[in-house]
Amino acid sequence: MLSKISWGQFGLSAAILLLLYYLFIGLTVYRKKIRDFMRKRPAQPQVAFTNPAPGPVPPPTADMPTDIVLMEQIQQELRYDLLPRAGSHATKDKLLVLFRQYLSGLNTQNLALPFKTAVNQLMAKEALQQCNIFIDPAEIAALW
Repeated sequence: MLSKISWGQFGLSAAILLLLYYLFIGLTVYRKKIRDFMRKRPAQPQVAFTNPAPGPVPPPTADMPTDIVLMEQIQQELRYDLLPRAGSHATKDKLLVLFRQYLSGLNTQNLALPFKTAVNQLMAKEALQQCNIFIDPAEIAALW
């Protein structure tokens, strides 16, 4: 039976089966990207977030709002000063006391509510990432 198949027929059959195999693998692995491409919508990039190196926050420029600079300063102080000061055995109560002390030192009279909300969410996120302690942003909002 195998003597009736030529090498050309065998090669063509193997190429077709290989093409079908890679098509199946490609469709299962890259299904979302192919669907986005077909809809003419760019796929969402996979961005790896990294912590910036500690250091001073650059001074504001003419095109940079002061709220952004203040938020970067708060983020730097939170990551590299405040949370390390809590220690490796930080508790939720200890973090809330540190947050209250830190927030009392900020000039909060001119800060808008969305800015305060962003700071609350940042503090909650950093507490979860660095200390593995969940704090509801509403609890932090009560400290202002």
